Amino acid sequence: MRKADAQFAGKRRAKQPRVKEQIIQEQVKAPASTSPSTNQAAGDLFGQQLPDGDFTFGALRPGRDDPPTRGSCVIFCSKNIPTRDNGLEYAAADVIATCGGKHALYNTLQAILDPGDEVVIPGPYWVSYADMTVLAEGAPKILMGSESKGFKVSAADLEAAIGPKTRMVLLNSPSNPTGATYSEAEMAEFGRVFARHPSVCCAV
Repeated sequence: MRKADAQFAGKRRAKQPRVKEQIIQEQVKAPASTSPSTNQAAGDLFGQQLPDGDFTFGALRPGRDDPPTRGSCVIFCSKNIPTRDNGLEYAAADVIATCGGKHALYNTLQAILDPGDEVVIPGPYWVSYADMTVLAEGAPKILMGSESKGFKVSAADLEAAIGPKTRMVLLNSPSNPTGATYSEAEMAEFGRVFARHPSVCCAV
């Protein structure tokens, strides 16, 4: 690193707030749960022993009035969120809790792909999608959307990209990094494409 770059980096670090310390201070000041039964139930749920008054679950209490029980998070999500958003309902056995969207997608790729299976990824795409496909022994096939079309691909583009080795399509809407969002009509057109290719999965 050049001397000028090192000096600039040092100035930037000096100006940055001590975020980590602030977060820790706020956690310590957070109101504690006063219910031993709540902490015990939460400990059972997450498979660990928690002390009474643990502030982590004290922060969760405003979101739910009833103490958590084993699997209650999954049951709550399966019964409420799909029904509220899409008029659907799932059993708890149909729901898997993950650390986030990319973790869920990674698990899906690992579970579904066989070596050499193709995954169509409309681009520009989030940086890790292709690498996660490779880690699952799949072959990423990038389908770039043009700037003139708002970085989106059409149903015709998608159908042309699907081949005999295609097993999955990663359809990210709203897109990260472009922000491109497919309309309900466009999603319906994609749905008709997938209906003609029942062996191809779509991860949205």
